[in-house]
Amino acid sequence: MRQTSLKFRKLRRFTLAKILVVSKDFQGPVRNGGVGTAFFELAKHYQKLGYDVECLLTCPEEYIEGKGFDYWVKEYLKYGLNLVLLERNFPSAFLDNHIFHSRELNISYRCSLYCKVSEPEYVFYGDYGGEGFYINKTFGRNYKTISVMHGTSYWGRLENSESINGQSDLTLFDIEMDSVKSADLSIFPSEYIYDWHKKYFGNDLPNRKFICNIYTPNAELLKLNKPIKSIKSIVFFGRLEFRKGFDIFIKLCQKLKSEHPDLKFFAIGKLGAYSGGSILNYLNQHAPSIASTIEVLNGLSSSEAIKFIKNNNGLVVFPSRSDNCPMTILECISNGIPIAVSSTGGQSELIDPKFHGSHVFAPSVGDAYLKINNLLTLKSNLVPAESGFSKNAKMALDEKLLSNIKKKKYVQRSKNIG
Repeated sequence: MRQTSLKFRKLRRFTLAKILVVSKDFQGPVRNGGVGTAFFELAKHYQKLGYDVECLLTCPEEYIEGKGFDYWVKEYLKYGLNLVLLERNFPSAFLDNHIFHSRELNISYRCSLYCKVSEPEYVFYGDYGGEGFYINKTFGRNYKTISVMHGTSYWGRLENSESINGQSDLTLFDIEMDSVKSADLSIFPSEYIYDWHKKYFGNDLPNRKFICNIYTPNAELLKLNKPIKSIKSIVFFGRLEFRKGFDIFIKLCQKLKSEHPDLKFFAIGKLGAYSGGSILNYLNQHAPSIASTIEVLNGLSSSEAIKFIKNNNGLVVFPSRSDNCPMTILECISNGIPIAVSSTGGQSELIDPKFHGSHVFAPSVGDAYLKINNLLTLKSNLVPAESGFSKNAKMALDEKLLSNIKKKKYVQRSKNIG
């Protein structure tokens, strides 16, 4: 580091309160990420309220898909957001990996170092990966922390029927839970995910909590609630894995194809794992008759996927066995795309109760078939489901989350200027 003999003086100035959003997944740089969509929307929301918002991307630069990081920096600036890559500011080689028990702790510690440089008033981070571990433990920190519960690695493994692979998985789980219980406040996007964690961890959860989706207010969603002219395709939109019910979707397609031969079938999302390979192995082995009929698309961005579904007059099916708050459901609602969702997890919470009878089904092939077949017969009378969140949900979140922690939107900050 370059040394300087210049004396530093302090310049006091007034500036907007700063929010730092920390995530290994942001919409754009990382495709098909529901968590990335959520944090991107959260960042845009608080930028519109007048806060100075910075997005810290913690994944390695080689993980960024499609266009390079510098391209996404310019794109985020269009929304008034400052996108920063942790690796460029505090690279992994900056620290000796041997002093940490895991890669996740290394990342978390570097995040805490960045917080000292960034000087935020509030720091948002997700539970998965435990990035908040050292962010919360920074000595003398003058920022408040908010954990956003999209599901820990332990929750993901259990709900996807995956095994716990030794001490490394258990260590990661401990790191994640410590980052959650050490936060000043936690956001749970669904009652389901709060109840799940309360069942497993009891009093280890933060005393201060707020249950609210962090995507878009209902007022914006209702504007696009218009009847659908026709349905020409059935679409699976999300990660292709058993937890998301991809095997249920496959069997559903087999039943629908026999009665609706003109329908097209698409599966959009990243490929999950199966028996040492990808989920496509399961499709080819267990449903060879329908495998060639389902077109799999795993390279689309969120906006590209929405455009594709609209162009193909798609009805999107969410047959998950367990899920928290799928951003893909809200993306469909906000774009007027018809959907049908299983009743498990937090999915049904996203749908206005008056649509539950027609758009929500039990997580089985039989019930999904009955509901979807009925939606197909409605044709021009089919209306997309509405969001289950009230118009004032975001306002309530803002008041509970930020105003109660620190009243001032404008704060006096010190800067060192040479």
